[in-house]
Amino acid sequence: MKTTTAKPLAMALLLAITIGALAVVSGCANEAATSASADSDVEQSSATTQADGEDSSSATVPGSSMSDTLTLSSDTYQNLGWRGTLEARIESAQLYKNYDAAKKKIADLFPAEDAVKDGPVLVCEVFLDNSGAVSQEQSGAFKADFMFLGPDRIPVTFFALSEKGNATSRSDDASMEFELPDKGSTTITVGFSVPQTWLDGSVDINNRDYIAFGGTKEQYHMSYAGEVPDNDFIWLTTEVFKETK
Repeated sequence: MKTTTAKPLAMALLLAITIGALAVVSGCANEAATSASADSDVEQSSATTQADGEDSSSATVPGSSMSDTLTLSSDTYQNLGWRGTLEARIESAQLYKNYDAAKKKIADLFPAEDAVKDGPVLVCEVFLDNSGAVSQEQSGAFKADFMFLGPDRIPVTFFALSEKGNATSRSDDASMEFELPDKGSTTITVGFSVPQTWLDGSVDINNRDYIAFGGTKEQYHMSYAGEVPDNDFIWLTTEVFKETK
């Protein structure tokens, strides 16, 4: 009788032990799965952050260097002042302390009526090649106001034709114009009135020394280099002119 009663008790005890063991194993498996999932999330998050970091560090700032030639087409750019295509290249960018200092080096440099003569002047030589462009001006001449400096849209306020044969007397308005027949090329010299901080070596010059073409004020976006035009533009390698005593 005692032996018969002991068997059910032993079976019940064995069943309880088995259920408990299964619960422990299941709990360990769930914990391992949760840990693995968490580790996977951490790895994925880390990979995403690392990838984002890599994207940020390796991102290419838009724009061309001064060694590049840009194709300026009225099909792509707005408000150029011509229909058709010109090719442009910036050949030099020189910063002078004022207009008088610039004129000592560039005798044919003329100021516009509203030009700031007593502040720093950035002078750039721009090579242009006409690939079928036709001016929309009544005179048939091209105007130099199709370009501007940096996100502040500093306009051309000084002008001179580098080719001596074309350097003739002109009015303030005409000084910003030049002739460029189809299949012809020329080099023009344009000047921009820039802040005094540029000459003082301030960080203000960073991310601002580029030439952009045509367009409207709204055609900008933010990049790693600050605010830049949507269209192509040319970064300048600017040299500061040192006067010899």
